[in-house]
Amino acid sequence: MAEPSASIVLVEDSLPYARLVSLLLADAVPGGIEVRHHERLAAAVDDLRARDADAVLLDLSLPDASGLEGLATLTDAGVTCPVLVLSGHDDDALALDAIGAGAQDYLVKGNAASVPAFVRAIRFAVARRRAQERTEDLLRAREDRWRTLTHLAPVGIMEIDDRGRCVFANDWVCELTGFRGPALLDQGWREAVHPADRATLETSWRAAAAGDGEFSMEMRFAAPDGTVRWAHATGVLLRDPWGSAAGWLGTLIDVSAQRRAREELHEAEQALRRQQADVLALSALARDASTAQDPVPALCAGACEVLGAEDAELLTGDEGDAGAEACELRRPVVRGGEHLGVLRVRWPGGAPAPGAREETLVELVAAELGAAVQRRRLLDQLRDLARTDPLTGLANRRLWDDRLGVELARADRSGLPLCVAALDLDRFKPYNDHHGHQAGDRLLVELAEGWRALLRGADLLARLGGDEFAVLLPDCDLGCAEGIVIRLQEATPGEIACSAGLVVRTAGEPADALLARADAALYAAKADGLGGVRRG
Repeated sequence: MAEPSASIVLVEDSLPYARLVSLLLADAVPGGIEVRHHERLAAAVDDLRARDADAVLLDLSLPDASGLEGLATLTDAGVTCPVLVLSGHDDDALALDAIGAGAQDYLVKGNAASVPAFVRAIRFAVARRRAQERTEDLLRAREDRWRTLTHLAPVGIMEIDDRGRCVFANDWVCELTGFRGPALLDQGWREAVHPADRATLETSWRAAAAGDGEFSMEMRFAAPDGTVRWAHATGVLLRDPWGSAAGWLGTLIDVSAQRRAREELHEAEQALRRQQADVLALSALARDASTAQDPVPALCAGACEVLGAEDAELLTGDEGDAGAEACELRRPVVRGGEHLGVLRVRWPGGAPAPGAREETLVELVAAELGAAVQRRRLLDQLRDLARTDPLTGLANRRLWDDRLGVELARADRSGLPLCVAALDLDRFKPYNDHHGHQAGDRLLVELAEGWRALLRGADLLARLGGDEFAVLLPDCDLGCAEGIVIRLQEATPGEIACSAGLVVRTAGEPADALLARADAALYAAKADGLGGVRRG
């Protein structure tokens, strides 16, 4: 005999009523429902811990639990499937308390007229559980892909929450610090930081949080076996949809080889003040260039000055010393196993051939070039992450403000129309209250994906707040823009709606005035009723 397609745990101390429920639910869904009956809540909890279920039917009057106490016990036990409470009282206040405590539905026993509604509620609970499982599987798959990519990345990647606790560290962080697995999580990562660098890290961290949200520094990590390794740490402040600090995303690049090269060079040239000054100058140059938009020209120009060279450049390709002239040196620029090019340094004709000093310094410049280029790439990637909404992947307010400024300037130059739509979800809060915040988050993710697919390549969709969105529509008049907005409204899930305020920019109108008109149009649309569009 085939296994039932669904399974429900019934917690009910009345055996006749339990038999009645089993008969009612025998054919409620295709394939049938297995009813696992328990007279006591403790037995039901043990059953659920051993085997999951699609839903729980919980009587509010049990030998070992009374009222909403049973619902709290299931929540504390980690039960995640929908819970429908059963009561012999048609009590609206109690029903609202049960829903507020996490129940999916409140069902009244003993009313023959409500039997179809009872069966329908069970079918809906099973269907919701199936949808929940599919969504959870999708989210887990996405998280697994992200974690796999970060573990394969040739740099250390860490995530620190708003309380300073490490919630993720990839394999490169473990390799760099010498700490393994759980030892880095929570506050354990602080133990890996060299004691002499902890105060500097804290100062940089706080200054970045109070400033532009980014910091970059070199620091040491001390492994449990006493090994000390240097890393270049870069961090970007993460913010939640409401603009509050939500933690840090950071990268670590092992620069121990560079540090050793600098120290060895410094020790070997103690007697030569000029060489010592050269090393200091190049180190300062590398620090300055690491924050430049394009660090290569700054490093090459500074290297020429320090080395007394005529020209320095980063060549593409894989050329080594082959073809090098007597008055030039070539060194490969490699970082993280990636060949970035070849550094070529040339001296004027007639100058002495480069010696050991020049060779050492060119090696150092090549190492600094590789580190600077990779740091710039990582900083750009982290800046992009800080400009997107972490839940939906849409543009956040920072990116919206930047792009709006660009489009305003472009509209001034071209004279082409520019429209802005302010969007607000109707009935989202009741949806969130009824289905829970996780369901609300999933709805926002699905909504963002659906809307983004309907926009043109030049359009920008941003999430500005909890359920507040905005669309930037360049080269688009009001008729074109309204057609796009209506398509977005039609793609909005049926349990909610979307109201919109739509405006076209007037000549020379500043950003704040444009957005204020869009907001005013939105308020007018919401006053007209749900799901409307108002032109401003």
